[in-house]
Amino acid sequence: MNRSVSRYISISLLFCLLLSLCVMLVGCGERMTIEAGEQITPADLTGDETATFGADFDPDCVNHAGKYTFSVISGGKTVKVKLTVKDTTVPTMQVQRVYWAVGTSIPDPVYFVQSTTEVDNYTGEYVGDLPDFNSYKDYTVQVQYTDASGNKSPVYDVVLTPCKDEVPPTIEAQDIECNIGEGIVWRNHIKVTDNCAGEITLSVDSSGVNVNREGSYKVYYTATDLSGNVSKAEATVLVVSMTVTDEMLYAEIDKVIARIITPDMDKVAQCRAIYEYVQGNIAYVNTSTKGDWKYAAYMALFSSGTGDCYSYFAASKAFFERLGIQNMDIQRLPGYTDNTHFWSLVNIGTADSPVWYHYDSTRLTAAYNVSGCLLTDAQVAAYDAWRAGDYFRIYDKTKYPATSTKIVTYIPELYPYIK
Repeated sequence: MNRSVSRYISISLLFCLLLSLCVMLVGCGERMTIEAGEQITPADLTGDETATFGADFDPDCVNHAGKYTFSVISGGKTVKVKLTVKDTTVPTMQVQRVYWAVGTSIPDPVYFVQSTTEVDNYTGEYVGDLPDFNSYKDYTVQVQYTDASGNKSPVYDVVLTPCKDEVPPTIEAQDIECNIGEGIVWRNHIKVTDNCAGEITLSVDSSGVNVNREGSYKVYYTATDLSGNVSKAEATVLVVSMTVTDEMLYAEIDKVIARIITPDMDKVAQCRAIYEYVQGNIAYVNTSTKGDWKYAAYMALFSSGTGDCYSYFAASKAFFERLGIQNMDIQRLPGYTDNTHFWSLVNIGTADSPVWYHYDSTRLTAAYNVSGCLLTDAQVAAYDAWRAGDYFRIYDKTKYPATSTKIVTYIPELYPYIK
């Protein structure tokens, strides 16, 4: 047998081996069809009460007709799920009277809806010819609604009352208390209503609020209706410092461990389960309070649900510490970029015979989004080379043990850059 044929066979065998490993890691997949609005759990898909959804699962997808693919983590393995959501239900509405400010465009029929059984998107339309609306009195008109799947509601008789709008919107603003570093969704703390139908423009001036520093601040709201009537309101934002104790943090961590970690898992499987959970439960924002990893972990996982690389690092570390997985903290060397970065080394061996790997659960930018779970030194160097000068994981190698050279997380994108 000549060398070229032998080499071809070797490459083919290696490819088959890698493909088999990928199939083992990803799982065989599940299919499910539900009616829009029907709720599902990971256990419904796998039969495993400890299973969790992957980071690619959007909980709102069950309310919208279509086909979706996402992952479920069960027993340390990732199972791909193909979900079909269908909507065969006719929408029904509870309608209400609408006041219309003369001089503005006629209200969209959706304003007549007080409540509905429809979970998917829908539109409304007027049925038949509309009257001239030449006086300030009640007019009865007809409306009908169509959901995203084309199902049509019954035709409803509704009352439309033209009026002269001189009343500004009403703003009910709540005072807010938040922890240092916690994000605030301002619209969740106000209620804006108007006497007439139509879109209300709301502006929020939070320029004087510093959520990263303890103190009392003011936020200002301005609402403008279609007739140009304006109202203003303000609220107090109290930013406080919360002390996170070991008991507070680990009480919550233990609840998660009970769901995602099973007795048969080795350290590799545990690390992968932690990685999936942390990525799936923290949304990336470009800020966090640094210095106290326990506080950062608690805030990211059990309070704000957001954070930056330090938050992902801290959240993973909380699980490592509770599970007894030896770990070391790594921070990007200063001076290479304006920002810093945090990740870990984890020992999947024993204290006497350590086997180290890099571990970085941070959600990565889309262009370079590959796994950061259990990487070798060579893979980390290749990742930085792939990012071409970002110095993403540049660190002082003299302070850390060398990792194992055995690749356990296969990342084809890095192969051209491994030396």
